[in-house]
Order: sequence, then structure tokens, then C-alpha cells
Amino acid sequence: MTFAELSQYLYELPRVTKKNTPEESDAFYTFLGRPSEQRQIVHIAGTNGKGSTAVYLESLLKAAGYRVGLFTSPHLISMTERMRVDGTDISEEDFIEVYEAIAATLKVYQKEHDYYPTFFEWMFFIAMLWYEKKGPQVVILETGLGGRLDTTNLVREKAVTVITKIALDHTQYLGDTVDKIAVEKAGIMRPGTPVVFYAEDSLVTQTLWEWAKIMKSPAYLMPPVSCSDITLSEAGIAFPYSFHFFGNAEMVLKTKALYQADNASLALKAGEILLGKQLTKEMAKDALQNAFWPCRMEEILPGIVIDGGHNPDGISALLKSVEASGGKNLLLFAVVNDKDYASMLELIADSGLFAEIILTAVPGPRKTEGKELLTIACEKGVQASYIEDAGEAFAQARKIKQEEHFDTLYVAGSLYLAGNIRNIVLHEG
Repeated sequence: MTFAELSQYLYELPRVTKKNTPEESDAFYTFLGRPSEQRQIVHIAGTNGKGSTAVYLESLLKAAGYRVGLFTSPHLISMTERMRVDGTDISEEDFIEVYEAIAATLKVYQKEHDYYPTFFEWMFFIAMLWYEKKGPQVVILETGLGGRLDTTNLVREKAVTVITKIALDHTQYLGDTVDKIAVEKAGIMRPGTPVVFYAEDSLVTQTLWEWAKIMKSPAYLMPPVSCSDITLSEAGIAFPYSFHFFGNAEMVLKTKALYQADNASLALKAGEILLGKQLTKEMAKDALQNAFWPCRMEEILPGIVIDGGHNPDGISALLKSVEASGGKNLLLFAVVNDKDYASMLELIADSGLFAEIILTAVPGPRKTEGKELLTIACEKGVQASYIEDAGEAFAQARKIKQEEHFDTLYVAGSLYLAGNIRNIVLHEG
């Protein structure tokens, strides 16, 4: 089986597999030998910022000499992006080899059990068995959806848990209020295990704090970094952080995304819990400057920035960064149909930060109808047009940017759109 054939097979699984109960998934994970569970596990949940926080923490641990496994989702181009060790993605050959080993074990297991892994369970099992082979000392796991019932939560013992910013998203699965969603995210906590969480919304903070007390988990509350404390320059952003052992320091990130200061702060606190005095100011500063996570306010070409903001909270964070950067701006926007795109477009319109918006589509079954997007945008008083093919829309946006002298073209609304445009740019010429 080639990697392309295996990828196609796994992509089609959501249409033919049923959702398994945690007990069913746990039973097979146990039959598989619970690979990599004996390593130090850092588990990260939240609505926005999970991947960025994971990558910043990965960089901090690597700087301290640790070998680090990282599991994230979704991927931009290839499933191999979801799992890496020391910054290197799993190879296609290793992916196939590990898949086949699990498939052989599954065949034996199915003689007595009616069970088949979902797509995300396959990703998790492949990653954990591969980490067993590669031998990282620490494994950072990002949840896929929620926390309490997420496949990554099969891991029993954890070194640290981290909960990033919580907002309304996936309400059909997680609850229709932030405190209900917070309860789902709090499900990753373990008795006595330190938890670091983003403390902005009072209801979320209270909910997480109460759960930490119930779990007897040392809790570290991280308030948002004030925009007034963030310095924006051509090199990126600088923000203050207070180390437990070494006092105040200025940290620098190679990004113009103001929201990344919050994610980096969460990673720094988790890093301090894991490393103690080993994490010096100088080490942390170097590590954060070397960290990179694509499609998060990434300037892929001069004056062209892509961002994965894909819900109202993510768009709000994007708009703060756009406002801080200033200039005359153009937006290329697409969104999947299970997101609150009316609220997203309203935020964009009310901001007044974009002189023009080009709407496009994300291919596949989750595509939002262009007519509906265009109607909403026009109702909000935005100058907008619609081009269904994302590649054509991007080409037109670049043309408009040049002819009408826009300072910056932003691409946002969906991580799938950002990944698509990034791929187009990387393969030019």
C-alpha cells in the first residue's frame, strides 16, 4: 500500500465508521500495550491557541536538551504533519509501517470485539506507537475536540495539563455556554497534576478553578497579556513575562500576532513546572524566537499574511493584530459551514479594517454556499465579491492588492483555506 492509497483510505473513514465510546477506545489502546504512556505527557486543551502553545513548549523543552514528541491537528497538507519528534515529521514509510503493525493487532482484537478505530483514533494510535519506537522523553498531546471525551484523554498519567483560551465553538458537541465547554476541557485534568490555564473570562476561570480544587491539582492562572504591554515591530512582538525563579524578562516572538503572547506565556509556565530553574531567561528567549507554527499570522510573501482564525474568537484576535499593524487592508475569506460565520463576518464588518473582501470556498462537504456568505457580507455593508475557486480568488486578490495599492492582503476564516493558500505559494515556480 502506498502512502497516497493509505491516506485516501483513512480520509474516507468518517463516512463508514461509528463513533466509539471512551471505554471501547481505551480497551483497544490497552490491547495495543498503551504505547508511550510511560513517558512524561503534557496534555493541552482549549478552543484557540492549542497548537501554538504546544509548539512554544516543544521549543522550550528542546532548548533544555529534551527529546520531544508532538501530536497536533488538523494538518495542512499531509497527515504526517500531525506527529513529529524533535521537530521532524513522521516519514511516509514509518507511517505505513506503524499503521500496518496496528492493523495486524486490530485483526486479532476483532476476533472477540466489534471495534474499529475512527480517523482520529488511528492518528493517535499511530503517533503513540511511533513515539514508542523513537523514544522522546516528553510527549505533548493536543486534543482534537473538547477534552473529557477526546481520544488523547485515554492517557492516564500526565506531567502537566494546559487549558488555553475557551470560547464558543463546536457548541453542538461541547455545550452552548462557555462554562459548559470549560467543564469538557477540564476533563483532561488528573488528580494532583499541575494545571495551567488561561484566566480571562470570569465564568470560565471560576469553573476551571473549582475543577482544579476537586482534583487537588496545583493551578496556575495566566491572565491575558495586556495589548499595552506588547511592543510591535518589524521583527515581531515583545512582551513581559515574570519567571518564578528569575523575575521579570522581555520575551520576543517572530510574529505580529498579538494573541501569541498569551499562548507563549502558557507555554512558559508549563515549561517552568517541568524544568524549574533549568529554564533560564536566556534559554527561554532563544527558544521562543526559534519557534515556528505556520498559518498563524504568517507573512508568506511581502504584504500577504495568512491566519488560521476560524471562529468568532479567533477572528477577534486576528482583528486586534490587524488594527495594531495599520495600513490599507484587503481580506480573502472562507469558512466551513459548521462555524458561526454570520458572527465572524459581523466582527469583520464592524471593525472597518478592510476596504474590500473577497469571499471564496473551502472544497469538500463542509463548504459554505457563496451566495449565503455574500448576502450576509452585503447586509453588513461590506464591499464584497465571491470567487468559488480559492486559487482563482487568491490570484484575483493579489492583482487587486497591486493595482489598488493595498498594504496587506490577509487570508483568514479557515485553517483549510490558509493551508491551501500556503501550499500554492510554496509551489510557485
